Amino acid sequence: MLDLIRPRAARNTLRSQLTTALTCMLATGIVVAAPQTASAVAAPVPLGAAANFAILAGTSVANTGFTIVTGDVGVSPGTVVSGFPPGGIAGAVHANDATAIQAKTDLATAYTNAAGQLPDATIPAALGGTTRTPGVYASTTGAFGITGTLTLNAQGDPNAIFIFKTTAAATPFVAAASSRVVLAGGARACNVFWQVAGSAAVGANTTFTGNILALNSATLGTNSTVNGRVLAGSGTVVLSTNAVVRADCGLTAAAAPAAAPAAAPAAAPAPASASASAPAAASASAPAAAAAPAPGATRVTLTSSCGSGTRGGPVVLTATVRTDSNPPIPVGQVVFRNGTTVIGSAALNASGQAVLTPNLPAGRWQITAAFQGGPGVGTGTSRALNLRVGAGSTCWVRDRGRRHHHHGGTNNGNNNNNASAFGGGGGGHRGGHRHF
Repeated sequence: MLDLIRPRAARNTLRSQLTTALTCMLATGIVVAAPQTASAVAAPVPLGAAANFAILAGTSVANTGFTIVTGDVGVSPGTVVSGFPPGGIAGAVHANDATAIQAKTDLATAYTNAAGQLPDATIPAALGGTTRTPGVYASTTGAFGITGTLTLNAQGDPNAIFIFKTTAAATPFVAAASSRVVLAGGARACNVFWQVAGSAAVGANTTFTGNILALNSATLGTNSTVNGRVLAGSGTVVLSTNAVVRADCGLTAAAAPAAAPAAAPAAAPAPASASASAPAAASASAPAAAAAPAPGATRVTLTSSCGSGTRGGPVVLTATVRTDSNPPIPVGQVVFRNGTTVIGSAALNASGQAVLTPNLPAGRWQITAAFQGGPGVGTGTSRALNLRVGAGSTCWVRDRGRRHHHHGGTNNGNNNNNASAFGGGGGGHRGGHRHF
């Protein structure tokens, strides 16, 4: 009887030994399930205030063509956001204000967080034609490139994190023209991070996914789209007829944005150079689509807290928008500019007014307010408001011959601190010019 039991015991002992050995091999990494699979220990990268931005840069944001940005646009310590219009922004513009400064601080924290996460796998630099699962990836060269299609498969986990880390200062990340980053298995664009140790380049006609955290600059080629964010540390973000949609984990995963239009939309905003002295009603000159009514004329009036001939301040700008469309009080964004340089933006409130308190240093300013338009509502730009800002944030309206001070009595609100696209602000007589 004992002889019959011993072989079974021996077999059980052998099975136990094999199980123990296999467990040890897995624990020490000798057995690898798949060469393209990371160990999925990536932690979320905290974007902080930078999460509100679709575009964030250090020195400037420069656009050409009809780029569409969904999300905020910011720059700090620089102040230049150019090319809108002809581009459009469904969000706020922050030019070195407190919001932009905080976002840049949080971007630096996010970059350090992503760079500091230990890689789960070190893989070849060429990502095109591969499928990657969640985890932290480094490359054998310190750089990454995409030619063709990269698929990111979350394997059914919508919270899965993908982080691609680079260390090469020269050309650390390039997505070639017409390449694609595709999501699968429940992956979400908001959970994909590209930590770029220099500048990032996305080629023309590319469909890109994820949050670019570039140490220096980022450039998007013509007609490329980004479902995520383009956040650059010290340099410039360059755009060219792109569509950039901010990816938000608090919402349903956004679909990849449609390709940016190849031609101007029917209600394209008027160029900034024309807005300084002429009424802007771009919708009146562009033919409407056959199936849609033409948008009504849009009137934009810009006023300030600055006195006419007397010092006021601090500077508060108010743009009032009215339209012949229905409803007469639209919703949307107003972008404020000094010449062609964006100084900020604000959303219209229930009264159809957008209020901005810019941080303007001492000097002379020529400010316009441009309503960006919306469904059935045309764009519009106010006449220029000429301000002088002095010490202690005091300000007053400058007289440049087109508008004149009214000495004595009242002018029924038509002083120089009212600049309307439809001819407001001319209530004074022609004498007594004051120049600053």
